[in-house]
Amino acid sequence: MLAKNYRPASAGMIAALPGTYLVTAYFDDNQVELVRCNVLGWSVSTERTVIPIVLDPRVADEEPWHVVHADGRVESSDGRGWPDVDRWIMEERRRRRDLAGAHPLMDQVPDPASAAEVFRPPVPQGMPEPPAPGPVSGRPPSAPYAAPVL
Repeated sequence: MLAKNYRPASAGMIAALPGTYLVTAYFDDNQVELVRCNVLGWSVSTERTVIPIVLDPRVADEEPWHVVHADGRVESSDGRGWPDVDRWIMEERRRRRDLAGAHPLMDQVPDPASAAEVFRPPVPQGMPEPPAPGPVSGRPPSAPYAAPVL
C-alpha cells in the first residue's frame, strides 16, 4: 500500500551543489547546536516555489526552514538571508531574546483593585493573625521554586 503524499505536484527538479545543507538551530542558554541535513536537490513546484529534497523530508516540514549554501550564505524559506552562519545565529538569538521579553504575562502589571477576594477562614482564638497575601504578579517563579520535585 502506498502512502498518500499531499505535497504539491513538481514541475521539475534541480540538483543541489555539494555542500548545501538544510540546518536547524537549537538554542540552550548560550549554547547553539546546529543540525545539518544534506540537500540532494530542489523540487520546483507548479507555483514556482522550491522545496529541498533531503533524506529526511520531515526536516523541511518546519517553517521557516534555513539553507546553508556551499559559499556560506544562509537563506530562509521566508525570504530572509544572511552572509554567513554566524550572523544568522546572532539574529536568531536576538529574535528569541526579544520574543522571550515580550511574553504577555510578563508585561502585565497587577491592579490591586481588580484582585480576586480570597476566602480566609477565621483564626482560632489565641493564634496570631497570618500575614496578608501579596499581589500575584503573573511572573514565573524564581529558579529554586521552579525546580521539579522528585
